[in-house]
Amino acid sequence: MTRRTIALLTLLIASIYSGACGDRAAAPEKVASTSTSTAGSASTGSASPASYAVMSETPQNGTLLASIQVPRSAREPEVKSAVESFVASRRARFSQIAVRTFFEGSTESDSPYAISRAKGDSIRHEFFSSALEQKIPTH
Repeated sequence: MTRRTIALLTLLIASIYSGACGDRAAAPEKVASTSTSTAGSASTGSASPASYAVMSETPQNGTLLASIQVPRSAREPEVKSAVESFVASRRARFSQIAVRTFFEGSTESDSPYAISRAKGDSIRHEFFSSALEQKIPTH
C-alpha cells in the first residue's frame, strides 16, 4: 500500500473510533484564528486568518489525529492558516499531528478538502479538488 492509502485508512479508522464515543465526544470547538500564514500567502497576496471548528480529536501514543471544518469559501491559503493555528495550539503535547480539513456542512464520511501532517517544525499539506466539486445540501 502507498503511504497515502495508509494515512487515509488510519484517519478513517480514527474517525470511526471517534464517532463510536457517541455522547461522550466533545462538542465541536469553534475557533477564530488570529494568526496568519506565511506559507502560501505570496500566491494570493492576502491570506486572511481562517476560522475553523474542531470536529474530532483522537490522541494515540504521542500522535494526534484530528478533523476540522472551515468555511465553504476557504481555499488553500486560508486552510493552511487554520491548520497551522490548530497545530500550534497542540504541538507541545504531540510529536505528530494529522489533520483532515472539511468544508462546513460536510461530515467525516465525505472526502476531505485537505490532509495535513505536522512532524517536527514542518507541516505538509495535500489538497484534493474532489471536495470542491461536492454538492452540499442546502435548506
